[in-house]
Amino acid sequence: MSMEEYQIDMTVVEGQIASLKKLTEVLREKGITRFNSVGDINRFVNNYETEKQQLRSRLEAELDAGIQAMRSSLTRYQQDCEELTASIRNEITHTLQELDAEIKRAKDKSARSLFYSILYCLKIRRLSRRRSKLERNSESIIKKKTRAMEDKVRRLQSEIADCLMHRTDIILERYRKCSQDLVHTKEVVDGLHTLIAGAIGENAVVNVL
Repeated sequence: MSMEEYQIDMTVVEGQIASLKKLTEVLREKGITRFNSVGDINRFVNNYETEKQQLRSRLEAELDAGIQAMRSSLTRYQQDCEELTASIRNEITHTLQELDAEIKRAKDKSARSLFYSILYCLKIRRLSRRRSKLERNSESIIKKKTRAMEDKVRRLQSEIADCLMHRTDIILERYRKCSQDLVHTKEVVDGLHTLIAGAIGENAVVNVL
């Protein structure tokens, strides 16, 4: 290839890049980011009527899939919450058992003599109060440590219930917005026909080169 031919090829490639860049900039200025290539635009134009007709059914499927995903997450959160509760309960039980063992050892030593009885009396009282307090407050301790996860479960349950209760309204609202976006995109693309055609032509030339 001669230097002149090379320069022509580079001019075409740079023009193609500039054209696509300009097209992308204009689309983004109009709030359209769904296209990554001229081929994407072509497919949109060719499938526009089909996409418009299938829009509601697609939104229904997406909402139902979202609800199912939330249900799966809810099941995991509930399982995690149950496991955390069981773990904390076991920890409390283990601590109570350790306190019982300490109290027993202290009582055994206090029974040896009057001196030991006086010496270990306060320790037995302290351990007994600690054990009583832990046993009395065990449920509140569990609730406090699992509160964040319980809140997450309740929020997700509420969100699922809200989606199911207002399913039709949600779909209608999404349909209204998506329909407007779809029409807006088509109008913008139609208005950029010359720029798009130029980008397609340059892309074809670059492919040949």
